[in-house]
Amino acid sequence: MRSSFRLPSQPDPLILRAYAREILFPDEPAAAPSSPTLQVETAYPPIALRRRSSPPPAFTHSSSPQLLAGRRVWFAAARPFADSSGQQRWQMYVDESLVLCWSGDATDIEYWPGADFSVDSLRFWVLHTLVPICLALNGEAEVLHAGAVLRGGQVLGFCGASRAGKSTLTDYCLQRGDALVADDALALVLHAAAGEHAREIPGADAGRSGAPVLALPAHPFHRPYRQVEDLGVLAENPAAAPAPLRALVHLVPVAAQQPARLAPVSGVAAWRIVHDSVFSALHYMRPRQFSGVAQLADRVPVYQLELPHDLARLDEVYELLGGV
Repeated sequence: MRSSFRLPSQPDPLILRAYAREILFPDEPAAAPSSPTLQVETAYPPIALRRRSSPPPAFTHSSSPQLLAGRRVWFAAARPFADSSGQQRWQMYVDESLVLCWSGDATDIEYWPGADFSVDSLRFWVLHTLVPICLALNGEAEVLHAGAVLRGGQVLGFCGASRAGKSTLTDYCLQRGDALVADDALALVLHAAAGEHAREIPGADAGRSGAPVLALPAHPFHRPYRQVEDLGVLAENPAAAPAPLRALVHLVPVAAQQPARLAPVSGVAAWRIVHDSVFSALHYMRPRQFSGVAQLADRVPVYQLELPHDLARLDEVYELLGGV
């Protein structure tokens, strides 16, 4: 289903489209100015976020806090974490900012504002963190910590360690006219069974031999900088529909005077690159993630790019990527 994408002006409710679905904030006014209408594919049911009328209950099972985007974040569940059935109830705590509560397929999410709550922070944590985690939890997609662009009808994903150059290279590709697929979280559909609605996505019969792995367009925001709790700027050319993943490129920064080199990677080395790029580190998900990592490493070409630390050489690197 194709629908129009617009960031409405106040006082309309905030409506965004990300990961092939609408995300509705009926209790919050739009926090951003209107933008040109874009055509975006929506193949999944919408997700609606509503403000709770009372604080959420305390759950017994809780993860250890981890530092994400400058805040302590931890997860809680009504049952042991290994129970990822549709009846499991989840909570995501963002220290001093908000609590997000959901269950099942996460089409209805509640939130409780904290002392440091804002609509912008709600939008950030939902789009940047919660929706990708829910995709992984529900088995709808494998999610990698990677930037990605649409180039020549196929998607190039850029992964690597922090400060390896993922955002810089993604931003340069956008300047060259490529479409934004993902700024930070790349969602990949491996097979139609990844969700009952995945069959509505063109080409989502990716479970059959030889079919492509599909990349879902994430939210249409891009951060060429790294500001915490900030989605960034609205991309001028966000991808409108899922597209096949051509390759995953692992970035390794090298000195400015070193040559840019691009080489294929296979076997255990490719598996390690994919494994180290997995978005969610929740420990109980690891057995299922191993399966997804193995499939991705087997079905998607993986390359290593030695990326010189020199902005003036990005044109050279861009041309080199044309050979992937």
